[in-house]
Amino acid sequence: MRQKDASTRTTWLSSAHLVWAGCLLAALLVLLSSAFAVVQRQDTVEQEIRRTQLLARLLADETTRTLDAAGLTLAMISQRMQSREASSSDLPERLVESVRGLPYMRSLSLLDASGKVLASSNPALVGAAIDVHLLGQPVTAGEAWLGPWIPGRDLTDPTRTQAATPAPPARALPGVGLVTLVQRGTASDGQPFLAVAALNPDYLANHFQQILGERSLTAALLDYQGRMLTGTEGVQRLPGTSVPSHRALQEYLPEQESGSYEGQGLDGTTVITSFRASRKHPLLVVVEEPMVQVIAAWRQKLGWLLVASLAGLLTILAATVSAWRSLRAHEHMAAALDRTRNRLEESERHLRAVIEAAPAPMFVLDPLGRYVLVNQAFEDFLGVRRDDLIGQRADTDPTLSHLAYHPVRDVALWAGAGQSNYMENIVLRSGACRQALIAKVALTRPDGRPGGVIGSITDVTSFREAEQRAADAMTASAKAHQAESEFIGNLSHALRTPLQSIIGFSELGVMRSRHDSAQHELFTHVQSGGQRMLSVVNDLLDLSRVKNATGTLHRSELDTSDLIEEVIRHARIDARARQIDIDVKPCANTVASVDALRFQQAVRTLIERAVRVSPPGSRIEVRASRDHAGTLHWWIHDAGPGLPDSECETMFSAFIQQRRAEEGARDGSGLELAICQQILRGLDGDVRCKAHPNGGNVCQLSLPARNQTALSQPADKVA
Repeated sequence: MRQKDASTRTTWLSSAHLVWAGCLLAALLVLLSSAFAVVQRQDTVEQEIRRTQLLARLLADETTRTLDAAGLTLAMISQRMQSREASSSDLPERLVESVRGLPYMRSLSLLDASGKVLASSNPALVGAAIDVHLLGQPVTAGEAWLGPWIPGRDLTDPTRTQAATPAPPARALPGVGLVTLVQRGTASDGQPFLAVAALNPDYLANHFQQILGERSLTAALLDYQGRMLTGTEGVQRLPGTSVPSHRALQEYLPEQESGSYEGQGLDGTTVITSFRASRKHPLLVVVEEPMVQVIAAWRQKLGWLLVASLAGLLTILAATVSAWRSLRAHEHMAAALDRTRNRLEESERHLRAVIEAAPAPMFVLDPLGRYVLVNQAFEDFLGVRRDDLIGQRADTDPTLSHLAYHPVRDVALWAGAGQSNYMENIVLRSGACRQALIAKVALTRPDGRPGGVIGSITDVTSFREAEQRAADAMTASAKAHQAESEFIGNLSHALRTPLQSIIGFSELGVMRSRHDSAQHELFTHVQSGGQRMLSVVNDLLDLSRVKNATGTLHRSELDTSDLIEEVIRHARIDARARQIDIDVKPCANTVASVDALRFQQAVRTLIERAVRVSPPGSRIEVRASRDHAGTLHWWIHDAGPGLPDSECETMFSAFIQQRRAEEGARDGSGLELAICQQILRGLDGDVRCKAHPNGGNVCQLSLPARNQTALSQPADKVA
C-alpha cells in the first residue's frame, strides 16, 4: 500500500505534469498579451480614424472657402456687367485686376450665350469659341455652379488665333486640367453672358499637402460622378481619371455626407478612408492613410508589451526548467531499469516475429550449441517439433548435427566473428535427400563475447534440377538445329544435280523449239520452274547458314550510306523502267559495324520489294536518323497499297508471301525477307514493317550504336 501511495504521489509530481503546468502559464500570459495587443490595435485604428476625419473636415472647409471666394469674384464681375456704367474698354483690365492675387484662379473670362469669349484676363482667349456644354449646367437658378474637369491649362489652346473657329480642348499632359466656376447673368444691354473662372486644382492639392503635413497621408478631391479633380503627391492615380466605384460614392452618399471605413483605397491598397462632402458644391474630399502605417504605429506602441511578455515567459521558462530537471533526474534513475528490460523484451519479440515469418527454415543456437529458437518453416522442412529441440544440443540428433558445426567453415564463426555459407546434402526423416544452402551469422554480446549463432536453410534442389533441365533442353535444341542444318544442306546438294540437268535440258529445248510455239512454250515453263526451284533451294540453304551460325559475318566500321547508295544505283535500272523515283536522305553520321555483303543483301531485298509493290510513276523514300541512344535507323517507304497489321507482323517469317499487297508480283521463294531479318539480327539489329498513314509501308532497319555492338557481340558469329 505504501508503494502504491508513493507511486501515486510521484505520478502527480511527474516532469510531464510540470511541463504542462509551465506551458499553461505561458499560454495564459501569451493569451493576455494577445488580447491587450488586439485592444491596443483597435484603439490605434480609432485614433487614426478620428484624425483623418478631422483632416477631411478641414480640407472640405478649405475647399468650400476657396470656391466661395471665386464665386464672390464672379458675382462682382456680374454686378458690374449689369450696371449701366459698365464700359467694355476697361473690362479686360478689371478682369486682370480681379485675378491678380488669386493663385487658385488661372483666368477669368466673359462669354456670350454662344460660347464666344468677349473678354478675358488671358488675352489669348479673346475671340475663341468655347463649347458651353463643357461648362456644365446650373443646379440652382441665379447661383454659380461648378463645371466638370477639363483637360488643359486653360479654356482653350492659347496658340489658336482665329476667333471665328471653335477651339477644341488643348492637348495637355496627362493629369493637367482645370475646373470651371460659372455665373450666368444679363448685361445692361439685355444680352445674356457667362462669367467663367478657370480654377487651378493643383492649388488645392498643394494646400491639402500643407494641411496634412505627413507624406504618409494622402488626400483627393472628387466630384459626385466619381472623377478625381486633384490629389496630393502620394496619390498614384492621375487627375481626370474616373473612379465611379469608390465606396463613399456607392454606399454612403447622399444619405451620409461624411464617414470613415477601412478597405480599398484609390490606388488599390488597404487604407483607412475618411471622407466629407462640401456643404455648397458637389465635391467630395477623401483622406486616406495606409494600413501599413497604422500597423507600424501600433507595433511601436507594443514595444513595452513585448518586452514585458518576454520577461514573463523567460521567468516561467526558468522556473519550469529548474523544477523539471530535478524531477527528470529522479525519473531517469527510476525508469532506467524498466527501459532496459523492455528494450530487451521488445528486441526478442521482434527477432522471434521476424524468424517466425521468414519463409526459409531458420534457427538460433546459444554459445553452448543449444537450440534457442526455430521457426515453423524449420519444423515443416525437417519434420521435427520445436518442443523437442528447444534447449537440446544440436549434435545430439544425427540428422541435425551438421547444422550446428562445420569443421572447416565454422571455426571463426563460433569464435564470435564472421559468417559462413556452404552447400550441404540433408537427409530428411522421410529418407529424401535435399541439397540446401546453409548460411550462418555469429551473434556477439555487448562485451564482445560470442553470443551464439543464427542460421537459415535454403532448399536449392529445385533450382539445381531446373538448371539441369535447361542445360538438357539447350543441348537438345542445338542438336536439333544441327540436324536441321545437315538435312537442309544434304537435301539442297541432292536437289542441285537434277535441277541443273532439268535447267540445262530445258535451255536446250528452248533453243531448238523456236519454230514450234507449243514446244517452245512448254520448254520455257520447264526452264522458269527449274529456276524458281533452284532459287528456293539456294535461299533455303542461305537461311540455314544464317540461322544456324554456319556462316560468319565479317564486320567492320563502314558508312552504311555508301553501301545503300551502291544498292540503289543498281535498283534504279528496274525503277526507271517503271518510272519510279528513289529519293535517298542520309543523316549526318551513318557509320555502323556491319558485314558489307550481308548488309547489302538485306537492303537489296527490301529495295527490290519496294520497287516491286510500288505503282508506276510513284516515289520511294529512303532516309536515315539516329535516336538519343545512338541507334541508327534506315527507313524505306514504298508507295504500294500497304499491308494490314496482321500481315506486317508475319511478313518476315519463312515461306510467307503477302497476298494483298503483292498479289501477282511475287516470283520468289518466300525466304528473302526471312533471310533479311536473320542478317539484321546477326548484326545485333532488327527489321520491322508498319503501315504509313499516307499509304504504303515503311520498313525500318535498326543498327545499334558502336559501343553497344562491342558489348553485345564479342565474336563475329551470327547469333
